[in-house]
Amino acid sequence: MYELTRAARAIALTGDLQNARGFAVRNYGIDAPCVDWLRRAGEILTTQDIATVDGEPIPFGNAGDFVGLVNRRSLIARMSDSIGGGFRAVLPFRPLLLQDEGSTAYWVGEGKLKIVSSDAAFRADFIPVRKCTGLVVASAEFVRKIDEKSDAILQRDLARAVADRVSATFASNAAPDDDQPGGIFSGIEPLASSGDLETDICTLLDGFEGDLGTSCLITTPAIAARINLLGHDQVGAMGGFVAGVACATSDAVADGVLGLVDCARVLLFDGPVVPATSQQATISAEDGDGNTILVSLWQMNLSSVRVEKYCYWRLADPRYARWIGDAASVSATDAPLAKAARGAK
Repeated sequence: MYELTRAARAIALTGDLQNARGFAVRNYGIDAPCVDWLRRAGEILTTQDIATVDGEPIPFGNAGDFVGLVNRRSLIARMSDSIGGGFRAVLPFRPLLLQDEGSTAYWVGEGKLKIVSSDAAFRADFIPVRKCTGLVVASAEFVRKIDEKSDAILQRDLARAVADRVSATFASNAAPDDDQPGGIFSGIEPLASSGDLETDICTLLDGFEGDLGTSCLITTPAIAARINLLGHDQVGAMGGFVAGVACATSDAVADGVLGLVDCARVLLFDGPVVPATSQQATISAEDGDGNTILVSLWQMNLSSVRVEKYCYWRLADPRYARWIGDAASVSATDAPLAKAARGAK
């Protein structure tokens, strides 16, 4: 377990990849996944190639425990699980054919002319890739003394940081830039809240042009729990279904956000997780008074453990997502009483 932090700790303790591999073999065994990753990472130094033969960043092989930690917190993974997949998986920088308008079908009598539809519209596109970086800085003494329990703490903290940042960006209306993808609601005007939670849900559903069978509601655990108290027993803080529509939740979603997204219309590159460590880097940090200063890890006898998650997404058409930025957290009626009244009918 905790192969990610094992590999990073081995590098931090020994100073280079070759010695780190020997350390990992002695402490974790020749068959440990972290040993295999350290071997392949060492080969990169010889070839000067930081990518695989397919041009992708070298992944952390068999790091199922870390990937599992990220996925359990990732809003994207929860949405995918709730609808049994659904996202359109794509590779970055590869040409894509997107359909803006659907084809039209007609009934045609025997022996009559076939009607040719010209309604379909297509365009070529591609998506780039961005990376979300999580960083933990610790003293050299701490790195030398940590055990398996501390490995678990470091790994969970990194997984939480990466998953929450990706989830928060995804469920926002932030514009894309050179550093990060745009939010899934980027460029989409929020709908006005009615002040009543159930009415807000109906507002999202009414006139929605996406396929509800591949769509998912996204919101905070608190709002989903309140929906449960209104009598919708198939949904709760961990998600579920509202009137048959999948619902996924995350603490990283901003308060008041209640959205509906057709996942089949989302282009998604869910790339690898790449770990690294350094004792030579210079990082920027706040000094406690709001000032940003540069800190040399080597001068301060510090080590950094870094994780980079490669990913990107884009909504193919803004018609397939809607959201409310200030959804009511309560209903116009008292929730527990409303649920009891419905149960008595």
